[in-house]
Amino acid sequence: MTVRAEKAEIERRAWKIIQSLEEFDWHTLSEPGIPEWRIKDILRAWEREGRIVISRVDGRRKWFRLPADVDATRRAEVGGTPHGNMWRTIRREKDVSALDVAAHSTSSTVSVTEEEAQRYCTQLMKAGYLKVTVKAVVGQRAARYRLTDDTGPEAPRPRRITGIVDPNSRTFRPLDEALR
Repeated sequence: MTVRAEKAEIERRAWKIIQSLEEFDWHTLSEPGIPEWRIKDILRAWEREGRIVISRVDGRRKWFRLPADVDATRRAEVGGTPHGNMWRTIRREKDVSALDVAAHSTSSTVSVTEEEAQRYCTQLMKAGYLKVTVKAVVGQRAARYRLTDDTGPEAPRPRRITGIVDPNSRTFRPLDEALR
C-alpha cells in the first residue's frame, strides 16, 4: 500500500469514528501502528478545511467537534470528488501549480490528472478565485497560483450554460430562465 493510500485509509476510518461523537481529540482516533503525528496532521488539515472546529482546549490538549453547519452525511466520504479534493488542496497549500494540485488531490478513490487540475485552476483564475504568482514558461516551468478568494470548504464547481446565440442581434439568451 502506498503512503498516500495508507493516509487516505486512516482518514476514512477516523472520519467514520468522529461522525458519531460529540467531541474528540487525537487520543480518540489513535490506533496501534498509527503514529501520533499522522493523526495530528489529519486533524490540523481538517481544521484548516473547516471540517472540524475546536470545541475546547484543556491545558495543551485540543478537543474538536463537527461544526453545527456541517451535514455529516454529505461529507461522509473522505475521498470526496475531484473538484472537492482540488479545492481542499488549493485552500491548504498557499502556492500551487497544477501538478501540485493533481498530486495532492489524488486519493485511493479519486484520480485527478494534471490536465484536469490545470483546467480547474484556469477556471478558478478566470472567476477571480486564484491569481498567477509565477507565469508559465513553455517547456521550462508551470504556472503557480495563489488563492485570493477563500469562500469556504465547499468547492466552487464550473458549470456550462446552454442557450441560444442570435447572430442578428449579437446576443446570447440562456435557456435557464433563472439566468435571464
